[in-house]
Amino acid sequence: MSGPVVLLALLSCFQIASALTRCDYELDLKTPFLADKENLYCFDDEGVDHVVDEDSVLCSDVGIQSPRTDGMDVRCGAGFTLVGYSFYPCDTQTGVLATSLSSDETLSQYSACVAEADVAANVCSGVDVAAEASKLKLDQDVGKVSNVDLVPENTTDYVSYAMACDDGLDFQFEVSKPVYGYCSGNAEGNAFTLAESDGCYEMCSAAKTNLEGVTLAMEEGSRNGATVSSEVVCPSGFEIAFGAAEEYAFVCNGVKEGSPNEGIYDCGEGCPECLAQCPANPTSEQITNFADVENLASVSLAVPAASGETVMAGVACGEGFSLASELKSSTIYSAAATKTIPRLTVANGPLL
Repeated sequence: MSGPVVLLALLSCFQIASALTRCDYELDLKTPFLADKENLYCFDDEGVDHVVDEDSVLCSDVGIQSPRTDGMDVRCGAGFTLVGYSFYPCDTQTGVLATSLSSDETLSQYSACVAEADVAANVCSGVDVAAEASKLKLDQDVGKVSNVDLVPENTTDYVSYAMACDDGLDFQFEVSKPVYGYCSGNAEGNAFTLAESDGCYEMCSAAKTNLEGVTLAMEEGSRNGATVSSEVVCPSGFEIAFGAAEEYAFVCNGVKEGSPNEGIYDCGEGCPECLAQCPANPTSEQITNFADVENLASVSLAVPAASGETVMAGVACGEGFSLASELKSSTIYSAAATKTIPRLTVANGPLL
C-alpha cells in the first residue's frame, strides 16, 4: 500500500475515534456508586478476562482513571463474591456509563462484594438463569448480573432489578416493561418478588391454535392476553371458502409458569372454517351433476379450488363427440364443499 493511502486510512481511523464521546468513570460511576464498596476492583479495559492481582485498582481509589470509550468491569478480591452488575458499558454517543440504568428512575448502578462465608445466607446466585418454579431471571440486556443480595422479609431499602422470563414465556400483555423485582428467597431455588406483575406466562406461537391442524400466517409469538389479527393456514387439502374474510382475531391464552411457547391462540366465536378443497382433475364421482351432461368423459383442472370459487376447467368428450364450437376452449365449473366432501358442479355447459 502506498504512503498516501496508508496516511489516509490512519487519518480516517483517528477521525472516527475522535468522534466518539468518552465516559467519565470517576464522576459518573466510581465516586457516586462504587467508592464506598470494600474489596471491589474497577477495570477500564473492556474485552479482557480480568483477574484481581497486585496491579488491580480498587474502586475506592478515585481520581486515577481517565475518561475513555471502553466500558468498565468490576470484580471482587479473593474470598469475596460479586453481587450486582459486573459490567458498565460506555455509551459513546452520550458519554454516559450504563445508560439503561442511569436513565431509569427505579434502577441504580450497584456492585458490591460479599464474603464467601456469608453467601449462603445473604446472596441469590445464578440469577442470570431462570428459576425452575417461577421461570423468572434478571434481564441481562439491561445489565450483566449473576448474583444479587437476598432481600429479607419486610425490608424497604433494597436494590431493584429489571426482570425477565425464561425463553418462550413472558409477562402478561397488559404489563408494561421493564418489570422490576428483587430476590426474596434462596432456600429452594431463587424466589423473586415483582412490583407490578404476577409472573411469567406461556407465549403463543403461530403453530398452535384452538382449531385442529390450523396455524396462523405470522412469525412472531404473542404474550398471554394479546389479541392478534392474522390470516390462517389450513391443513393440506383444505382452504377457507372463496370470498371469506382474509384475517381473523385470535387471543393468546397461556398458562402461568407453563412450558415455552405452549400457549394457544383462540378465535372464540369468530373462527374461520377450513373446508375441503374441490380437487384438481376430479373424478366423475366428484362432480355432482356429471351424469346430467351427456357424453362427458372427464374434466381437467390444474389446481384445487376453494369452496365457492368459480373456475375454468377443460373437458374431454366421449368417443365420437366434441364440444360445441362456442365452448371449445374451456367450461365453467363452480366449487362447493363441506368440511370433508368437495364437489364440482357444472355451471355453464358443456354442450356435446
